[in-house]
Amino acid sequence: MIRATFALALTTVVTLGAHAAPAARAVDYGKSRITVITRQLNVPLEGEFRRFNAQVLWDASAPQTSQAQLDIDVSSLDFGEKTMNDEATAKSFFDARTHPNARFVSKQVKAAGAGRYDVAGTLTIKGVSKDITVPMALKQEGGSELLEGATTIRRLDYRIGEGEWADTATLADAVGIKFRLVLGAAR
Repeated sequence: MIRATFALALTTVVTLGAHAAPAARAVDYGKSRITVITRQLNVPLEGEFRRFNAQVLWDASAPQTSQAQLDIDVSSLDFGEKTMNDEATAKSFFDARTHPNARFVSKQVKAAGAGRYDVAGTLTIKGVSKDITVPMALKQEGGSELLEGATTIRRLDYRIGEGEWADTATLADAVGIKFRLVLGAAR
């Protein structure tokens, strides 16, 4: 009877441990970045979102249990030039007054070999939601883990650049999104 009880208790502990959710990870916002790259009149144009919030539950030993949600303040997009920044937040682009945040919510994380992962989730911009998959790499940087990834979206799918800006000869439809999240210890 004691052996049976001990075996049952051990099985319960092992099972609970195997399915435990990963711990929330602190994000070092001073070292983390989210950037966008596009082309205007075939000239490269790069901007950075200066304000975002990332909730990351990451476990490299069981990536399939990991989760992430990023909320990006679209009014913080900085191209280094006030006129461009103002245009980016206007109604024809991000419409920051009506839709102040873009959001990515992960649904599934799959290992892709050698520190690489595919993160599937939903990206919502300007009220439009699309499923995307973002390739990502995990690296060690000092005492922190670094998550880096990049993907390309079509801005017109999200109604970014309406009216005269819908012309893809003027402003490319393809927009690259790159991120670098520096994770500290579990909270």
